[in-house]
Amino acid sequence: MIRAILLLTGFLTVFGSLKAQHRQVLLGDSLYRHYSYAKAVKHYEKALKKVDDPIHVHERLANCYYKLRDYDQALTQYEQAISGSKDWSEESRWNYLHVQRSAGNDEAVRKYVAEWASLNKELAGSVSTGIQAEYLYFIDSAAFEVTLTVVNTDRSEFAPAYYQDGLVFASSRKEGNASSKKYHWDGGYYLDLYYAPLKGGPSVAPTPVGANTTFHDGPLAFYDNDRKVIFTRNEPGKSRDGLRTLMLMHADVLPNGSWVNIEELSLNDPGYSLSHPAITADMKRLYFVSDMPGGHGGTDIWYSERSGDHWGQPVNMGPEINTAGNEMFPYLRGDEFFFASDGHPGLGGLDIFIAEEIGKKAFMIRNAGYPLNTSRDDFGLITRNGREGFFSSNRAGQDDIYSFIRDKTLVDIFYVDEKDQSLDSVSTEKEGRKIMPTGDRTHLLLPVNSVTGLHASRENYADTAFSIETGDEFYLARTIPMRYALDRGLVDIYPIASEGRVDFYLGLPEKLVYADEAGHWERDLDIVRIEDMPDFNMLQNISKILDQNGFDVVVKDTISAVFFDFDKHVIRSREKTNLDRLISLLDRYPASGVVVSAHTDIRGSNAYNDKLAERRAISTRDYLIANGISSERITMHFYGERKLWIECSKCTEEEHQLNRRAVFGVNKEE
Repeated sequence: MIRAILLLTGFLTVFGSLKAQHRQVLLGDSLYRHYSYAKAVKHYEKALKKVDDPIHVHERLANCYYKLRDYDQALTQYEQAISGSKDWSEESRWNYLHVQRSAGNDEAVRKYVAEWASLNKELAGSVSTGIQAEYLYFIDSAAFEVTLTVVNTDRSEFAPAYYQDGLVFASSRKEGNASSKKYHWDGGYYLDLYYAPLKGGPSVAPTPVGANTTFHDGPLAFYDNDRKVIFTRNEPGKSRDGLRTLMLMHADVLPNGSWVNIEELSLNDPGYSLSHPAITADMKRLYFVSDMPGGHGGTDIWYSERSGDHWGQPVNMGPEINTAGNEMFPYLRGDEFFFASDGHPGLGGLDIFIAEEIGKKAFMIRNAGYPLNTSRDDFGLITRNGREGFFSSNRAGQDDIYSFIRDKTLVDIFYVDEKDQSLDSVSTEKEGRKIMPTGDRTHLLLPVNSVTGLHASRENYADTAFSIETGDEFYLARTIPMRYALDRGLVDIYPIASEGRVDFYLGLPEKLVYADEAGHWERDLDIVRIEDMPDFNMLQNISKILDQNGFDVVVKDTISAVFFDFDKHVIRSREKTNLDRLISLLDRYPASGVVVSAHTDIRGSNAYNDKLAERRAISTRDYLIANGISSERITMHFYGERKLWIECSKCTEEEHQLNRRAVFGVNKEE
């Protein structure tokens, strides 16, 4: 298959002479060198009964089964050969680690990663990290429903692409195949492209599409409203090592589905493979996979910029995306970049990853987690809306196409006290059910595009009501402050005074509290007399009176804050409550002004973050003006990343979120 061909980099290893070179071994080795693994298995199996030293045969036989994706048989053969593992090639060792992870034998993987000093250090570290963080990949597993689609056969189906009202995918099935030839790798048919409508049910059989040839035709990308396509095809001639490499082709797609004007891309070179195209919505950048020189490992993801009808020099996506392993199957949806990799930490084999660009060749990369990923190969994800789509996996033994739907978002809630210190043992109540934290966070699965009311409680802290709004995100993190509330609670006092009145605000953010010259104070609509009320313009006297009445007092420099999504400056709907509270105070004190200070997290350049902070300040100012606050009352400052709330060099997503903010200071009236 095309995926297997691209994984051939560094594949062959020359072994020393055997103690006894039996004829069956020689035949098996010859077939092995020519990638005829299915045929090689038969000769190696016969040789096991006749050779004096079977270690070489067990290893070769295990590698054959691995390439044929029969991991159970591969593990059995590797175990037979393990006594001679000091002579194994690095490829054999990685295959062995893969089948051990596939079998769930993480302790064995840890053991051999530690023992085999010859392993690539980057990949060995990635495997260890993947095992250590494995529980994280299962946290949101209940958010997904994965279903085997009806297009699959007992042969390979993979790499779906949206086309009109259906899917086009690659398959090695016999039905409709353009050739009767068998592929020597596994004895199956060569890959062709097929189309299946998304509507119509199991009775609608996939039909051949495009211009299939007698060799491999595979992963593709439609663009320009499905009127053009870039697709993968075998080079017509063989390279020096006897392989037909892969090349990228272009075609125009007629309204009746026919492909015309088929031609090679100028990027092709018979010395290496190019495949797995993905193209941006503006059709100016083409992403693809290649083992060309200058990469970081096996196969890398590259891109090329279009200039007129010409594609420019390939550019490697860099070490944040590409590793010493294999990166494949790029796919674009808006700002999200999906790809498959066996070099980043994961569950084993190829995993699906999601990358968001945060600067020039700087990305925040996330493993898509189970059940999209398993210990087998999972790759080729496509989605139009982020909530549902299709992907490929060999979790059942051969490549199949699965559908997925995600109707929930994973939300991590972090509780902090007034000093921003983490709080443990906070109970979160959702629909009457209490959920206790795991470590420093509380995990929730909430419906997408929803607003969910929650209630937090902890001994010696005020009960806190709040809500979480979800969109189409895979993941959200929220930090919720809680107030220390022995006796009657904590009051935050803000330096706003006018005509003998002072505004203060309690732990419940929905309530504004004020005192008047008659010596009354209001809380939750209850009027309570405070005797001998002093001068209201003296904050220290107010603090003393409140302290005597059973409140803990903190004087604040800012009235509130709003937070922003990564690389965004639009005011989120869930943040408008704080702005509306600010507007209410400014309406009460028309002579007061407000200072808006906008900030960013540390990702991106200083110059970019300064501009982003400016846009956030302007968005906040525009919201205030739209709600009746005069522009003359608003002062703006934009600090970029120069005044962080959370100082960190390797920030968590939660720390980044706290730094992406705009805060307000209300000037006291003269």
